Amino acid sequence: DLRRLAAKKAKETGVAGTVLYSDADHSRPTENFVCDIPGGNKLVGKPDYILKQEGRIVPLEYKSGRPPARLFPSHEHQVGAYFILIESRYGRLAAPPYGIVRFSDGKEFRVSNTEELRGRVLHQAQAMADIQSGAQPARRDHESRAKCSACEFFPVCDDRID
Repeated sequence: DLRRLAAKKAKETGVAGTVLYSDADHSRPTENFVCDIPGGNKLVGKPDYILKQEGRIVPLEYKSGRPPARLFPSHEHQVGAYFILIESRYGRLAAPPYGIVRFSDGKEFRVSNTEELRGRVLHQAQAMADIQSGAQPARRDHESRAKCSACEFFPVCDDRID
């Protein structure tokens, strides 16, 4: 049973709350959450967990690496995308008040569901769509050949390191 397996995995990783959904067992495929966003684009993703904590739906993203001193904006955007996707799938009343980014050492960061974060996520999604369509050039912020070659924008990036 998928819920029992999700609950076991959640217990192993220290996740608190009732597991409503889990993508943490990567041996079993789960469907993406998808919603339309302004600009004619789609937002696609799937959180590691959707929990019920104190009667509220809360997405949790589990990271296996070392925790940073401060949460990276990309982690905030990832959880912010989950807020939008969950609300789209389950309705406005299900909008999470916050999400959690939890690292393997147990350190957690709470991300508040704000209009400001929603705006940043939608802006970032539009910028990514513009790069993919060629309407806007991709610009790198590093000097790593490996990072460049692994980037989804590598084929359309004029600023890539070959």
